[in-house]
Amino acid sequence: MDRRRNPYIYISGIFAAAWVTANYFRPDSDFVLFPVLIAFSVPVAYRLAGGPLPRPVATGAGAAGAINTAVIALVLNLFGGLGSARLLPALGPVGQAIVLGLGGAALGVLVSVERGQPSS
Repeated sequence: MDRRRNPYIYISGIFAAAWVTANYFRPDSDFVLFPVLIAFSVPVAYRLAGGPLPRPVATGAGAAGAINTAVIALVLNLFGGLGSARLLPALGPVGQAIVLGLGGAALGVLVSVERGQPSS
């Protein structure tokens, strides 16, 4: 499958829309799985479209997923829709979402990268 015409990439947007919708109906809830899924799904979508990724491509896709998560968290916080931080209360709700997004991006990179590449 051609990576430029990747239908799987929309999975991240679907998770983002679900997070916004869930926060609209339950603004007091803490949906900790959505930041992980949004960031995780970007590199994994590219792997599904064309096989294992070179490390720089996987890292770039992971960074894009983490940025998606951060932007959505900031927008939700701006409109008062981001719940409280129950998992990482010291960071606040935006910090918690960003940290979870970074974790999801890291997991996505690990899953999508080609095996056998040197670490540096």
